[in-house]
Amino acid sequence: MIALVTGFGSFGSLASNPSAELARRLAARPPDGWEVDCEVLAVEYRAAAEAVRLLTRRSYDVALLLGVHNRDTRIYLELFGRREVGATPDMAGETVGPDWFPPGPERIGSKLFGPPLMQGLGDSRVTWSYSAGGYLCNAWYYLALVTPGAPPCGFVHVPHSEESKPQGTHMPLDEQERLLRTILISLAPPLAGHERKMG
Repeated sequence: MIALVTGFGSFGSLASNPSAELARRLAARPPDGWEVDCEVLAVEYRAAAEAVRLLTRRSYDVALLLGVHNRDTRIYLELFGRREVGATPDMAGETVGPDWFPPGPERIGSKLFGPPLMQGLGDSRVTWSYSAGGYLCNAWYYLALVTPGAPPCGFVHVPHSEESKPQGTHMPLDEQERLLRTILISLAPPLAGHERKMG
């Protein structure tokens, strides 16, 4: 199976973004049976808009989009992308409004994440989230979900690591990598079933 995994680069005071490092790690050491392409996006709305072409450059089985959150030390599987954006400028100093998005529903759900996945994982360090926020994470997620021809997409918010927040609460990168590998492995059976139905 082939996965596209994206992360984000540095922004604000965050010199080391764990989502970028995790995307690179998964590409360098993919789970057995997987091939992983990695892309790190600038924290800019223009970069997200341009990145939609990545989704269809190969016949990907899945696109796993990573971003960092500041809530706690858990990994969050985002259930929805929303056609909305906050007022915070991106790293190029630009802001956008709802008209920046292509036409589509106000909210769209991921076809990747559901109860069977959570039951299969059975890990309290991984949980659901109903909001991907109001910044680039949500904007990129929504774009990916409404892009024609894109593979099944899911956004995963990862916590800070020992590099991005050494003095605060964090989850070690090695632990995050293991959990993300488990998530990819757990996605393989339902994705294979989806391919059989489509064929």
